[in-house]
Parts: sequence; structure tokens; C-alpha cells
Amino acid sequence: MLVIDPDPTSALVLAEMLCAWDVRPTSVRSVGEALVVLERAGGAGIRHALVLLDDASIAPEDSGVARLCAMLPTIVLTTPARPGATPGVARVARPVRRALLRAAMERALAGAPAGLAMDARRPLRVLVADDDALSATVLAHLLAREGHAVVQVSDGAAAVAAYEREPFDLLVLDVHMPSCDGLEVAGAIRARERGRHVAIVGLSASSAPGDRERCRGAGMDAFLTKPVDRAQLARTIISLGIATPAAAEREVDVDDVLAHVRGEMSLLRRLIGIFREQSGSLLADGWHAIARADGPALDAAAHALKSVVSHFSRGDAFAHAGAVEALARAGDLARAREGWRVVEHDVRRLDAALDGLGAEPDDGESR
Repeated sequence: MLVIDPDPTSALVLAEMLCAWDVRPTSVRSVGEALVVLERAGGAGIRHALVLLDDASIAPEDSGVARLCAMLPTIVLTTPARPGATPGVARVARPVRRALLRAAMERALAGAPAGLAMDARRPLRVLVADDDALSATVLAHLLAREGHAVVQVSDGAAAVAAYEREPFDLLVLDVHMPSCDGLEVAGAIRARERGRHVAIVGLSASSAPGDRERCRGAGMDAFLTKPVDRAQLARTIISLGIATPAAAEREVDVDDVLAHVRGEMSLLRRLIGIFREQSGSLLADGWHAIARADGPALDAAAHALKSVVSHFSRGDAFAHAGAVEALARAGDLARAREGWRVVEHDVRRLDAALDGLGAEPDDGESR
């Protein structure tokens, strides 16, 4: 991706976001530089997939923008102060939110040549049919944690009815349901299909000889044995080619956080309490430093806040605190003030995301 941004700090924040998605950015400061880079890249056999264009880099007399947009899909980053009509396939407002930028990139690449599209991290609509309520609930939970929307039914007839009522990307069918089992459901659905092939996965508590062959013969695409674990489910979804895991952009990586505290919820609640106390104090320190025009103090507050936030997330709050740290170090307190306002909003979003994670236990839960 070619990133055009005249502000080195902003370009660095964007590069960090892109590298986290395995996108290799090339940063330049102007449209003219971008055109030169593209010309040289073409001669060297290097292909760029997208342009990310900050509208602050566009001079009023610049005639190269239209040419650039004609060469590659271009996403324009805008601010309320510059609402112009720059051409482009998408517009993303500053401060840039990762989820919005990711969505804009996926839309822009939807018609890109083969080999240039990013992994489609869209949520799937999944139908789970299993008469074992415990197994179905665990599977639905694993899918929901990856951002997928799940519909549960407990028998084969209900599965066929649900399929006829609404579209699904994936069906997970228990092979041994009473009256109408998963094999019969798969056969009925394959007979009803018109054009669009829906992915079907068989599910069984045992891996008896011939189970996989019977599933294939009924038109199923894959087979899972109970109990299904997260890694097994993720590998199966990837093998089907319908989506990658981790479809939803999450403010908090739940698995990493729980692994860090080894599942001890009382410890997690204490850490969340410390986070709230420290982040509130550091935000106040930052505002006091801004009021005194004290760059070093703001630098220190932003650096400390970035460290506190990193225990739960390396998302927007972490990235924007790092940007304010750099602005304070450079003495650009006017822009740092605006950045600190964004950081405060990000921290509040992170705080809200932690509410459910650290919820108090119900009666009877081990403390």
C-alpha cells in the first residue's frame, strides 16, 4: 500500500496499523512523490494494491490526484476542517479507527485482481443444528467469540426450515440427531440449492469408521468431532475458504487477557480497577501538562498511559497515545491537545469494553 501523508507522526501510526495486518506500506509526503514511486515500482515489477491519501497532502493546484486515483483504488483520509470533494473509492474520517479503515480497504479491494485481495474477515451467518444442548451451546459460544452470528436449532426438520427461511454461510449439522439426522438434512439442502453452494460441516461425538465417507457422500464439505475446540474450528473454517477466524475487530483481546491472568477472575477484576485508577490519573496529568504548555510532562503522561493500556489492548488507545507522545516530544502542543482528546475517548471505549470482561460473578461462582 502507498501511504501519502505529509505528517511523519501520522504516517508512522498508519504504518503500524497496516503492518499489524501484514500490509507493507510505502510512505511519501505528496502526490508528486507517490507518482514517482509508482513509476519506479512498475519498472521494478512491484505491484501496489491501494493508495491511502491524506487530503492535507493535496495542494490546490495539484493535478496529479485524478491521475493517481485512475491508477489505483484510493482511500481518502479526511478531517472536518477539510470536507472537500477529493476523488476516491472511499473516505475515512480522522482520527482513523482501525475497524473503519479495515472495512474501507476490504471494500476498495473487492474488485482487485487475484492475489491482491486481503483476507475477508467478515462475520459469517452460521446455523448450528444439534440435539445435544451442551455441545451446541459451546460451539455457538466459540463461533460468537470470533464475531460470527449464530442460529441454534435442535433437530433436522428445524434446520431445513431455517435454511429455507434465511441465507447462511455455514451449516454445522450433528450427524446423529433423532428422526431427521444431519446426513438427511445435508441431502435435502443440496437438493434445494440453486446456484449458491452453502458450506456444510458434519458433527459427531465419535469418529466411527466410515463417518467421514458418509458425510462426504451426503454432500458435506468437512467433518468435526466433539468436543470441538477453538483451534479445530478455526482450521476447518479456513479450509472451507469462506472466511478467516477473528472476524470481528475487538477492543480487547479476551483470550490474551485471560491467559495473562491464567483465568483468575478475582485477579482480573483487581487489574481492571488499577487500570481505571491509573488511566484516569494519567489523563488528568496530560490535561494539566497541556494547560501549562509543558511538553515533557505530556510526553511522560502519554508514555505511561500507553504502557497501562498495553496490558489490555494494542488498539486505538495504544496507537493514539503513542502519537501524542511523539507530538509532545516534537513540541507540537496544538496538535497534541487534539490528539489527547481522542486518546481520552479511546480510553473510555476501552474501559467500557472491560465492563463485561471483569463483571462480578453470579452467586455460587468461585471467587
